[in-house]
Amino acid sequence: YRAALAIENCRLFESLHAEITERLSAKQALAISEKRFRSICESVTVGIKVLDLDGKILQTNYAFQSMIGYSEEALVGNQFHKFLHPEDVRPAIKLFQDVKAKGTPSFRFEHRTVHKDQSIVWVKTIFTVITRGNEDQSPALVVGIVENITEQKRIEMEMAELNSRMQ
Repeated sequence: YRAALAIENCRLFESLHAEITERLSAKQALAISEKRFRSICESVTVGIKVLDLDGKILQTNYAFQSMIGYSEEALVGNQFHKFLHPEDVRPAIKLFQDVKAKGTPSFRFEHRTVHKDQSIVWVKTIFTVITRGNEDQSPALVVGIVENITEQKRIEMEMAELNSRMQ
């Protein structure tokens, strides 16, 4: 009886050891993956902002912070449209609401943001809905990839002005 009990305990111990080893490996892989993701987000030159479904900013990268002049602490917890030019707020909110109401998976939006120093920064933002995953395809987050197009807009306005002078 004792020998059988000892064998059973040994098998349970081995099983438990294998499970713990597997969980530790998964935890380490997750930590490596998260570190890699953070590294990518911080090293790209385009801005990234992560929003909840109500439009509150959850996370941003350094490129986005530099683009509009605010620290992450000043951005997180605020509505994304707080940093937009007043004329662009209504269309932005409408597009964002369509994500929830119509299930729009992504949308592009060219608009102006107001830099901390009150200058205007033209940006092109591609918003993409991130679903909960697996079988649940309901929206979980919205990620915005933001490109600064201020220089492009300046050139377009100069070209338009030159064309009107020529005519």
